[in-house]
Amino acid sequence: MTNISNTKKRFKKVYIEITNVCNLSCPFCAKCGRDGHFMTEDEFLRAATQAKTVSDYVYFHLLGEPTLHPQMKHFLDICEDVGLKVNLTTNGTMPDNIPTDHPALRKVSISLHAAEANALYIEKYATGVKKLINGLASNGKITEIKFWNGTYDQNTSPDTYTGRLMALLSPIPENVHVGTGEIFVWPSDSKKAYNPTFCMGLRDQCAILCDGTVVPCCLDSDGEIALGNIFTEGIESILSSPRAKAIYDGFSQGKVVEELCRKCSFYQNRKGFSK
Repeated sequence: MTNISNTKKRFKKVYIEITNVCNLSCPFCAKCGRDGHFMTEDEFLRAATQAKTVSDYVYFHLLGEPTLHPQMKHFLDICEDVGLKVNLTTNGTMPDNIPTDHPALRKVSISLHAAEANALYIEKYATGVKKLINGLASNGKITEIKFWNGTYDQNTSPDTYTGRLMALLSPIPENVHVGTGEIFVWPSDSKKAYNPTFCMGLRDQCAILCDGTVVPCCLDSDGEIALGNIFTEGIESILSSPRAKAIYDGFSQGKVVEELCRKCSFYQNRKGFSK
């Protein structure tokens, strides 16, 4: 019998959306058109065991704030049991919900721009984030604090929200990465056709929404490209479906076959999204 844990996996990562509910409302994030849902233990166990057959790494989001889930710590335990490493993206508003020493936790990325977008009380927010990054750094976890508004660099004015926040977080541990990125338009919100010629969706990733729907990538916020559902069939069968194969083969030939993909601009300025 083949030992799955010793074979090369199909994907670098699988997104498992443990909830699509968030405690903030950022203008740059896609608005979820689906009913709010928190994965149950049985649903997550199914998602994790299916994800393990195609990858060794999972993220706990697509939409939603994962630290809102009351069973997130238990879900980390499940990932440890099945042999998955977890990369966590959070808005940083509930730092005490993240067990910084958990063995399944590999990386935490804190999206600091969410605080500015929601006018959070900066001192309280900074205190929680600082405690979190220090805890992660001391436990040897890969830690990133990131602005997706592209506004922070070494010359950012201390009078801006971003500058004040970074001053409050200083000194930042040496092994904590500070990153920036430009805001992009989610395909579901785009009015423009970009017609990408290549995509890493179904090549290095796929995503499982909180209702079990499998989609090609982390930008299908409403499950428009539903390939199947892991609560009713296996993920390998889903990924071998005619629709999934058409998407993969289309990008292999530089062609877009899905309307949602046609409106995606993410590939233009992100490493790995140009052939």
